[in-house]
Amino acid sequence: MHYEYNEACKRFTRFCDYISSKYKRETLNYQVQSLNYEYIISNLNSNKIIYFTAMVDKPTTIKEIAKRLNVSFSTVSRALHDHPNIGLRTKMRVQQLAKELNYEPNQTAIFFQQRKTFTIGVILPELSEAFFSTSINGIEDSAEKNKYTVLLGQSHDSEEREKKIVETMKNHRVDGVIISISKNTVNYEHFESLKKYGIPVVFFDRIPKM
Repeated sequence: MHYEYNEACKRFTRFCDYISSKYKRETLNYQVQSLNYEYIISNLNSNKIIYFTAMVDKPTTIKEIAKRLNVSFSTVSRALHDHPNIGLRTKMRVQQLAKELNYEPNQTAIFFQQRKTFTIGVILPELSEAFFSTSINGIEDSAEKNKYTVLLGQSHDSEEREKKIVETMKNHRVDGVIISISKNTVNYEHFESLKKYGIPVVFFDRIPKM
């Protein structure tokens, strides 16, 4: 994304230079408007605004690399994953071209294939409490060592807020949830819904009587 954004900025600058040369009598001031590659050209003389949307190249795919090297999709995929069945020369060609084209793996596809998001949901009553602050530090350290990301939510001892956080984590398909329940939680159906999606739940400190 960073590479695409820089390329879009370059195109936009060239576009503005062209406009400046075409309308030499006018002074133009241009700036990046948003990450959606939409830009604004402000004419300082007339206060007119011109909207311009940059055309951004699509991210490089395995299919494109395979086409350029005249090899199969699976060969490229294996070469990028350093598979032992792929020869050294082919690996080097694939990896070099991938680097030149700024190829980045499609994480969504990887997650779908592995059926994992490598994300753990953690729900705490109050992060400001010393015990929970220490707990999240330990959880994050352990998660990092195992290449997991932590998605954190605070219930502030509200059952309704806790339910919403659980729903959000379920929608994000976290691989598991670690939770210390709210003091005011008396209904545990939201935890049952996680089980239906195969999302394990670990309770600590405050454990419900389910």
